[in-house]
Amino acid sequence: MSSQLFIRWAIVAAVAAGVVYCLLPFLAYVSLGGIFAIILFPFKSYLVEKKWSEWAATSFVVALATVLVLVPVGLLLVAGARSLLAQIPQAYRILDGDGWSQMFARIPFDELAISVGSILPFDVMELKATLIDMAAALGDRLTKILGTLLARIPTGLLSSLFFIVSLFFFTLHGSEVVRLAYTHSPWTPTKTEDLLKAFRLLCRSLVVAMLITGLAQALIFSIGYSIAGLEGTLVVSFAVFVMSFIPLLGTAPVTFGLAIYHLLSETPSVGLILTVAAFLTGILDNLVRPLVLRAGAQMDPFIAFTAVIGGLIGFGFPGLFLGPILFGILIHLFRTGEMVPSKKRAKNELLTEDLKLTDK
Repeated sequence: MSSQLFIRWAIVAAVAAGVVYCLLPFLAYVSLGGIFAIILFPFKSYLVEKKWSEWAATSFVVALATVLVLVPVGLLLVAGARSLLAQIPQAYRILDGDGWSQMFARIPFDELAISVGSILPFDVMELKATLIDMAAALGDRLTKILGTLLARIPTGLLSSLFFIVSLFFFTLHGSEVVRLAYTHSPWTPTKTEDLLKAFRLLCRSLVVAMLITGLAQALIFSIGYSIAGLEGTLVVSFAVFVMSFIPLLGTAPVTFGLAIYHLLSETPSVGLILTVAAFLTGILDNLVRPLVLRAGAQMDPFIAFTAVIGGLIGFGFPGLFLGPILFGILIHLFRTGEMVPSKKRAKNELLTEDLKLTDK
């Protein structure tokens, strides 16, 4: 390599590193905008075929997605967090002093101590004291979590702005981005097309997984909510559906929050029904999402679960999408043999054919 070529590549690498460093705090949200642009691009192309301009079609599609999804979700999250924070002091006043003890007094621990003590080697009364301490600590922890969420609202708004801008950019210039991928791809045009198809399939299957999981969780809890004879099923179902998109917390603040509220009130039977519904709703998230990801992206449920958790830890909320996509691309590269040198791949193919003939 000549000295001039080396200097050029060094300058390009330095500039690229500077750009990545500037975008690093929001790089995951920029990538998330590109992922959702793949979902919106067919709708934008349809409008362009109907004689809309590129700018008009992109603006309409992005604005529609923002108004229908981002704005309602953001307002609901902020309003819900503020409402819960306002209710927690009231709950503390109700449960002040011996409040927690009075609540657990409804459970027949004395009878359990007699029946269970003869079978299992542990003290039921110690379990009662532990549960009281855990309940009080849970309330304190919930207050801190909600306060942290409210404190991060400004950062979340800025991240949302980066997401919307990147969504607009990738939706508008999607064709140019694909052409750049073809031009600078280290693979042949056929292999590049295959990789891009796999990438599009991964992105779309993720959205389907989120929607199906959210709808299934909302349906299960709304059924339990209706069986309990409570009003406002539609509002609660919508809240469960929206909260299903939130990592780590998920639907628990809504489902278990309502269950605990009724357990502490004068309707413990309703609270018991909601507790069962809340557990079933939580289990669905670990069952439906990996199955849908596997069906759409040919990913093992364990790998899908690991990808989601690892993505959340590494990237935060965008990792909910970025983790499975990165895992899926890597699996696709290994499955198609692109991570193996061509000579070794040819030798492996011959060995596979020999094994097939031997089996016959």
